[in-house]
Amino acid sequence: MSAASDIREGPGSILFVIPEAAGDLVLIAPVLDWIRQSRPKVRVGLLLRSAFADVLPLLPPGITPVLTPADPSCDLALVSPDPESLRAAVAKFDPEVLVVTALRKNWIHGLAAAAAPAARRISLGRVQFDATTEDYFRRQAIDMPGGFFTETIDAPADAYKLEDEALLIRYLWGQGPSTLSPSIRVPKDAQAEADRWLAAEGLAAKGFIICNPAGSPNLPIKAWSSSSFAAVLTWLGSTQRLPVVLCAHQAEKDIVDRVMAALGPSALCRVWLGTEGQFPVVAGLAARAKGYFGNDTSTLHVAEAVGTPAAGIYGGGTWPWFRPSNPRSIAIVKPLPCFGCGWDCHFGDAPCVKLIAVDQVIAALETWLAGGDSAAHGSRVVALEPLPADIAESIRLGRERYNTLQEDRAARSRQIIELSAIARRQVADIVTLNTIAAEARSESLARYEQIVQLTELGHRNEADIATLNTIAAEARSESLARYEQIVQLTELAHRNEADIVFLNAAAADLQKRLTALAMIPGCNPDPPSSDNGT
Repeated sequence: MSAASDIREGPGSILFVIPEAAGDLVLIAPVLDWIRQSRPKVRVGLLLRSAFADVLPLLPPGITPVLTPADPSCDLALVSPDPESLRAAVAKFDPEVLVVTALRKNWIHGLAAAAAPAARRISLGRVQFDATTEDYFRRQAIDMPGGFFTETIDAPADAYKLEDEALLIRYLWGQGPSTLSPSIRVPKDAQAEADRWLAAEGLAAKGFIICNPAGSPNLPIKAWSSSSFAAVLTWLGSTQRLPVVLCAHQAEKDIVDRVMAALGPSALCRVWLGTEGQFPVVAGLAARAKGYFGNDTSTLHVAEAVGTPAAGIYGGGTWPWFRPSNPRSIAIVKPLPCFGCGWDCHFGDAPCVKLIAVDQVIAALETWLAGGDSAAHGSRVVALEPLPADIAESIRLGRERYNTLQEDRAARSRQIIELSAIARRQVADIVTLNTIAAEARSESLARYEQIVQLTELGHRNEADIATLNTIAAEARSESLARYEQIVQLTELAHRNEADIVFLNAAAADLQKRLTALAMIPGCNPDPPSSDNGT
């Protein structure tokens, strides 16, 4: 079958699980848009954190949000979130297909997959949970025979996120684009609010640079230094005469304040700090900007998604997964042999970012602002000169050593967790046994009291039995005496009966003789009278 004829019906419903960050939601927008345009009958859901709900107005219409307050970055060793609300939300949506696109899987991905056991559960890239997450699943009695995900889409190691998401579309429907471009819609009210703010600040459309100097709430090491930002922003004001809007969340105000405090007198900087629900306004500001300059953050992806070119400072934690896609964007990166660490930096402070020099960034920005190709061979990656070979080799060896130690640490951590689980089970068994022993002791005491009572009753019964035996013996003795009397009386009666019989026979014989004498004439048969007076 040819690629052109490999057109599949695909799923009737699909749920994307994306609780990581606002930038990931921006980058899933072209996938959602393709489905809405090409498969309008498919029911599409998006599981995201409640804190990122203000990204939803930027996404295509017709998407069902599945919100959760759960934070994937929380420490499960200290916090054990209640999974029931998340399970219920996923079960209510009842997806035919559940998809996780994150590079690294977290406990929310596992919980969502466990809540849809009948669905096709697809992972973009390999699935591996850390020891703490595995222990959390054990404690929550969450077990998926055969694994949490039934299908895995292999992604190239050097892939770009949107290329992998295009691969996902082709995997599900047999056709689709070879790559995707970020694209979001800016709500009219958000654009109007951004325009009002820009007008109040005297900033013309396409006449300023938008900049986010913060990194990420969960990954502060991603951020370039505040002093370095201040130096570049000062250069933009003094040399390029470009105003800069420092655009960040209110929670990142301390970072913005440090940049503002370090600015030179020629800097032309304004500050816009957003609060909850104002993420669409960021898109409105980015849509009016000449370009974006700053860290690899959600603001960079928003800028590209509204057509504004970006110049991003990139480290090696997830490189090149989030690299820019706009042909006019550039990624300023200093390659190190420890790239791909997932921000588990063995130095602790991400030198891949901190070693990027201000003059190198200014040189790249100068070419970028002039509209020229700042990188060799037309690439959008500005790869700064590598470190000396001996230093690079030392870093590579250090990373290998660190990886070995981390693998050993992970193995030991799993052992500790497993032993802890065994200890918890043993403690539970001991508690159960203590409960059983207490119940048995209580039952034994009750039975002992019954035995004492029965013993006392037995003793009383023995006394009664002894009394009854005495009475019975006396009765038996009396009965024997009476029996002997009866025997004697019976014998006497028998003798009396014999005498009576004899006397009756003698009387009868005498009667016969008297009768015979009466029949003799002159014979007086009457016996002589005993009365001497007659």
